[in-house]
Amino acid sequence: MIGVTEPAHRPRSVEAAVLAWAAVGVLALLFLVVNLFSGVDPAAPANSAALFGGLTVLWCANNLRSGWRGPRIYLALAAPVLAYLVITALVSSPALSLPALVFLPAGPLAVTGAVLMFLPEANAYVREMTRR
Repeated sequence: MIGVTEPAHRPRSVEAAVLAWAAVGVLALLFLVVNLFSGVDPAAPANSAALFGGLTVLWCANNLRSGWRGPRIYLALAAPVLAYLVITALVSSPALSLPALVFLPAGPLAVTGAVLMFLPEANAYVREMTRR
């Protein structure tokens, strides 16, 4: 077709970052489900944050795959917040609840995803996709 360009080769670092961030989004939604089955009030702020955060991270991970710049910025800001929440949960409670245990891997996954999405080949991919 005339005017249609072939998509750029997506580097493995971008694919790995997408997988890491998708796992974070799924963990947030799983945290919500476990919280609801534990009897926590559905209108609790933690549940609202898990729902909004999980869906937003999944949306950003999907658009990160397409080479959009906006999701990288949002996810780069979300990574330290998630890491902080996980560290706070570990320090504040010697015996973690089941919902907190479900969400523990989210911090390291978020930091890993943030590092992977800013490697040189990922930056080159986003720059190339931005020009299209």
